[in-house]
Amino acid sequence: MEYTLIRSARKTLAVEINRQGEVIVRAPKAMSHRQIEAFLCQKADWIARTIDKQKETYSPPVPLAEHSTVWLLGIPRTVTFGETRCFCASHVVVRDDAPIDTQIRALFMKEANAYLKQRTALLAEQLGIAISGVKITSAKKRFGSCSSKKGICLSFRLMSAPEALIDAVIVHELCHTVHMNHGKAFYELLLRLLPDYRARHKALCEIWAPRFFDW
Repeated sequence: MEYTLIRSARKTLAVEINRQGEVIVRAPKAMSHRQIEAFLCQKADWIARTIDKQKETYSPPVPLAEHSTVWLLGIPRTVTFGETRCFCASHVVVRDDAPIDTQIRALFMKEANAYLKQRTALLAEQLGIAISGVKITSAKKRFGSCSSKKGICLSFRLMSAPEALIDAVIVHELCHTVHMNHGKAFYELLLRLLPDYRARHKALCEIWAPRFFDW
């Protein structure tokens, strides 16, 4: 079985299948290849089924063009040409003298740096959780992450999703400042702060993630 192995300071072993049907394994730094291979053998049937499902539903990204649709905070915006790059109520305006994807990516990064940082700080304050900072990334495979120093990272791609689903990711990462794992105590805290977390997470993964940018 071909897979991408990512080692980190995590304590548990996990496997995920991305939308392209690629297998990604996340493992503790000291875990042996024999342990990893044994784990994958146990998960072989699930991996095969999930790969088939992902390949059936995955469509390669189509380059953005005039009249394409992108989403900002869950609201569709139509790509149109103009003099000043910006988001409007129903449109995103770009110039016709530069690649559209590059321009829209820059616009989303700008919006993310403003919205996601402010929203994370506000939720952290409301929940009484201390953080060391917020960084916006271009991660494609992780909505967010939390460091051992209580720093939060969030992908700019989240800006496509509705605010309630973005909040679910932020609260998830804030809970990691208290519990740096996905154990029972972590989920007890998460579900106490956000009782409908699982429904929000499902909607984010199944409905909105396919609308995120692949570039």
